[in-house]
Amino acid sequence: MAGQEILRADRIIHLISRQINGTLSDTEEQELLQWRAELPGNEKLYTDLLDADYRNSMMVKMQAYDAESSLERLKAQMHSPAKSILHWSAYLRVACVVLAATFLVFYLYTKLTFHKKSEISTNKIISPGGSRATLTLADGSVINLDDAGNGELAKQSGIIVRKTSDGQLVYQTVSNHSENEPVTYNEIKTPNGGQYRVILPDGTEVWLNAASSLHYPTRFTSPERHVSLNGEAYFEVKKQDGKSFFVDTENQQVQVLGTHFNVNGYEDEEFVKTTLLEGSVKVKLSGSKNVEAILKPGQQAQLSQSTDLQASKISIQEVDTENVISWKNGYFKFDNISLQELMRQISRWYDVEVVYEGPVKDYEFVGQIERSANLTKVLKVLELGGVHFRIEGKKIIIND
Repeated sequence: MAGQEILRADRIIHLISRQINGTLSDTEEQELLQWRAELPGNEKLYTDLLDADYRNSMMVKMQAYDAESSLERLKAQMHSPAKSILHWSAYLRVACVVLAATFLVFYLYTKLTFHKKSEISTNKIISPGGSRATLTLADGSVINLDDAGNGELAKQSGIIVRKTSDGQLVYQTVSNHSENEPVTYNEIKTPNGGQYRVILPDGTEVWLNAASSLHYPTRFTSPERHVSLNGEAYFEVKKQDGKSFFVDTENQQVQVLGTHFNVNGYEDEEFVKTTLLEGSVKVKLSGSKNVEAILKPGQQAQLSQSTDLQASKISIQEVDTENVISWKNGYFKFDNISLQELMRQISRWYDVEVVYEGPVKDYEFVGQIERSANLTKVLKVLELGGVHFRIEGKKIIIND
């Protein structure tokens, strides 16, 4: 009986979660309406959970909540001979949903120190990623930006490369440089567990996510500004009249004048995803004159990374841009994301290998987790969804 009620509670909380995120279907809405009418406490619980202030107050209480002691008290009461079976059956239905509702608040805010026992080994703390990258100069020399001191790092082709006190890489033009100096190229590369911010010679700002690289000239002298990206980056392009800015990936080209956008082109993802936050961009299949699309703010272009370019097409959908660039703002933020996609993000940020033991269920996750949390804390949050993790060295083993 208890197991069935907990499964029902998990289903109800999934529906409330979708209601909050605006993704509830008509069929699911009817299912939720039926549950709300079953018991007097259900409607109140539903109304409370839709109230952001209530969820915030719940989080304050949950910080000091002793889950194990409360469950022991509940067990003792349920085994009391003075209580009728029918009474406790109804009580259990409410208790399970309240417990699951508590988990929902936890999913949405993930600031709870959770005291649940877990099989995750805590012998070795795997720390989150940070500001880590290498810079390859035109002459082939490599600078480890983690170890480099602040100030001037290099001078090349009329450009000074500096590292600022807040960990940015900045390109500055030398005042007396010659326009005849040859254009050279640099490459900044982040490892798994690294990200970096760079200000290009034209003033364009780039945030580079983990396991990514950006290849660019030290001076933009031609009528077009071109950079090449592997992985993921967020761009705030400095507008220059008559000088378009291009981001090239393996199978795609993005053309802009001055705008804010994100490109996710990891090779292990099914699609290259270009998301526009401000301005306008044109997304084009490399080598094609017909496969292209112009995006409006809030839209995302998805281009298959299939090797069959003849069958490639660009699809456009509306997305939550906050979710897309949450990595830049220090969060994992997701709305009905699959376990596999989520674990690819975790693998890159914590520099770990992910191994699945047996088939994986169609898990979907909704919530937000700070990227500054260590890996064990993140996995404990995800275990609330029914997934089981085991850490062995730098490897995460997943099973149902």
